[in-house]
Amino acid sequence: MKKIIYCLAVALFPCSLWAMVDYVVEDIVENDRATDLIKLSTLGESSEKKNAETDHTNNQPIVNTQNTVIMRGMSYEADIMMLHQVPTCKYQIFVNGKEIADGKYKQSCSSVGVFKYSGYVLETDSQGKSVQYPFSFEYAVIEPVAAIDVVSNDVLYCGYKNEVEISVPGIPASALAMSVSNAIVVKTGTGYLIRPVMVGAPCVVAVSANIDGEMRHIMKKTFRTKILPRPDVFLDVVSDNGTSNGQIKGGEVKKDRLLNVKRVSVLISDADFASVKYEITGFKMKFFNKKGEIDILRSDNEEITPQMVERLKNVKVGETFYVTDVEAKGPDRVKHKLPPMEIMVKE
Repeated sequence: MKKIIYCLAVALFPCSLWAMVDYVVEDIVENDRATDLIKLSTLGESSEKKNAETDHTNNQPIVNTQNTVIMRGMSYEADIMMLHQVPTCKYQIFVNGKEIADGKYKQSCSSVGVFKYSGYVLETDSQGKSVQYPFSFEYAVIEPVAAIDVVSNDVLYCGYKNEVEISVPGIPASALAMSVSNAIVVKTGTGYLIRPVMVGAPCVVAVSANIDGEMRHIMKKTFRTKILPRPDVFLDVVSDNGTSNGQIKGGEVKKDRLLNVKRVSVLISDADFASVKYEITGFKMKFFNKKGEIDILRSDNEEITPQMVERLKNVKVGETFYVTDVEAKGPDRVKHKLPPMEIMVKE
């Protein structure tokens, strides 16, 4: 419409000719500029597309795996891919000359050692041009191993709930299981309690693990079985207010301290067995009387009898008496007859 107006102006008014020329020139320039911009835009898109398909700078294959140390019997798995993938390109992955699907490499591990594998990623662009990107990787296969943590490295104590913990590198505790011969086994929150049944017969501990939905044997270990260590005898001293006032383990003892003795107790000196409880089934106190004869007083439990209390009140400084025939039964139900305790009275 604007051009028509300018043409009429030129016909009617020749003086307007230059204005029309200016407009036409300006319009041509604008059209040429728009054409150039379209060409530049198309060229940029083409260049970017070309660079996306042909620029391989800093591109390389990557091998993603959770473990590089695998136990024999398990499988090694890895995902192989390109660090930067171009949407318009096709990728094929070859390991040891064989193409693998989706870049997922899996190999069963039946032998121990260090294993290497290599291959390449074949990248093919939309023009059919191919480029190979080589890679290599290695992993180690070790013998199955489990750590079995017990009080003693090779001994389980009969009748006693031996605390045991097991662990296998790379496998969660929830996937582990344990079986034991010649023993009663109880699962706890942090491990197991093993109580051997027969003294002298070995306990074979077998550890298994749930791997890929299948229970697999990891290792076995044989433990010797023994009775619990023999406990030591002592006399419990109790203050007038009922609190503990220490222990008497024999030797020289003041008379006033003897008058506060309430019971006979036993305890394993090894700190690992400090929690083991014993039942005292009886003991004796032996005193020499004025005639040189032995007075024997007996208790059928751990408590000092009234007769023993009276005898201790009348004991003389310098006199010697004995605590003997202490019988104690532990959680293994084995009855121990413990050595005598000699006590000499002093001021």
